[in-house]
Amino acid sequence: MADVEVASDLVGGGGSVEGTGLSKTITLTETEKRVFDILLETAEKRGPPGLVVRAVGGWVRDKLLRRPSDDVDIVVDLSSGEAFAQLVSSYMGETSQSGCSRIGVVKQNPDQSKHLATACFTVCGLSLDVNHLRTETYTAESRIPQVSIGTASEDAHRRDFTINSLFYNLNTRSVEDFVGTGLEDLRLGRIRTPLPPRETFEDDPLRIMRAVRFAARLGFEVDDEIVSAAREPRMAQLLKSKVSRERVGLEVDKMLSGGCGRIVRALELFEALGLVEAIFMPAEVLEAHASCKGQTLLQASDLLPDGLGRARRALALLGEGATKLDARAAAFAALLSPWGSLSYMEQKRKRPLIHCVLRGGLRLPNDIAELVPAFLEAASALLPLPAAGEVLEVGRRLQVGRTLLAVKEHWPSALALAAVLSAAGTVSDEDVRRSFTEAKAWVDTSGLTGCWEWKPFIDGKRLMEPPFSVPRGKRLGTLIETQLRWRMEDPALDAAACEQRLLAQEGSSGGTAPPPPSA
Repeated sequence: MADVEVASDLVGGGGSVEGTGLSKTITLTETEKRVFDILLETAEKRGPPGLVVRAVGGWVRDKLLRRPSDDVDIVVDLSSGEAFAQLVSSYMGETSQSGCSRIGVVKQNPDQSKHLATACFTVCGLSLDVNHLRTETYTAESRIPQVSIGTASEDAHRRDFTINSLFYNLNTRSVEDFVGTGLEDLRLGRIRTPLPPRETFEDDPLRIMRAVRFAARLGFEVDDEIVSAAREPRMAQLLKSKVSRERVGLEVDKMLSGGCGRIVRALELFEALGLVEAIFMPAEVLEAHASCKGQTLLQASDLLPDGLGRARRALALLGEGATKLDARAAAFAALLSPWGSLSYMEQKRKRPLIHCVLRGGLRLPNDIAELVPAFLEAASALLPLPAAGEVLEVGRRLQVGRTLLAVKEHWPSALALAAVLSAAGTVSDEDVRRSFTEAKAWVDTSGLTGCWEWKPFIDGKRLMEPPFSVPRGKRLGTLIETQLRWRMEDPALDAAACEQRLLAQEGSSGGTAPPPPSA
């Protein structure tokens, strides 16, 4: 390992970083040290005189926060990113050093300057994106900037947040804070923009959502000026007009793909920054809602505070042990549950409006768009929740079994959602948890867990053979389904009992009778 000191005069006006979670040094891994040495040697021996190589952005931030980072953004000042990457590749070849991959190039404004391309490659297994220092200008119509060559200060100030504007200078082995507040904001755990937030968000309103994602991911607070700017009505309109629904959906999906605590924090920030309508009520969803007549008016206030409160409770029940998919689906289902009874028309058939919100409005994958309405349907079917040790009548037990079969291994999430949906606003969190815990204990001991993986005791091949001799067709499928139903109704049923029951049923129903007893 190699340590790089952070100069004290760069840290929040000379303040100490001890005890704040912010490292006083950047500790390089052996791989990072080797790669950085190669980049420096290339710059000194093959590059133009005075070329400075810097790491920038997320890697610097994460190293100072003692977080792992496996890819590095590199910027250079006297060469294009592509040209410098080619120099690195050539230098490693000439000095018989292995570990350099082929170089991929992403063009940026190719009609303006070839110096603005991004070179993407790996050195010794470390992923590098290499660019020239740059500056950006925006138009009123697009969040895609016009990029031109810039200085280190211009490059730092164009970035989304101060904590992402820090440089690590490979030549001097020091952290550089050209914005002047990046290290202080990192030390204080604060999301702040290098430029006035209104200007930043008018240029690229997606940065409002990125503020939520970084705050939730890092556990940071969002600066008051960002909150004020984000809540201006104009920002919601810009988010709708300048950002594609695919990008909005991608950001939301990233926010809701962390642990339960991060998801709750992200949802709370949706409310604090006034993002709910812009995220969940685009034109596509409003038009779909209008396709079914006689429904209640769709309003963002439907989701607050009820939906947010339900999401907070459901995620607390699941805890950090929940899979990312379960936590994400449960969060969506709880948040959108006030719209659970609403529908829309798709190809002449009714579908849950929530499917349109996720699939059409946020462009999320179909698996999550299908799973969320399934969670809500399953939660409804699980009510009233069974208590630990309770003996259910056969029909109710069968209903629970079929519900588990529908949501498979995701059933704890559906159960948590059911516990939350069944609780009135005055019910305490403790009572909700008790209800969930008792219902989960009932399922765990019911003999129904794993029913989605059950195979029939008597499979189709055996059913077509004596003594059953069931012909191929619908009857065969019915008997297979019947066996699964019997197992749900009676957890003590074994293969022998199932066989006897099948023989008796087929004989009494006019099917193939069981063979007579031998003389």
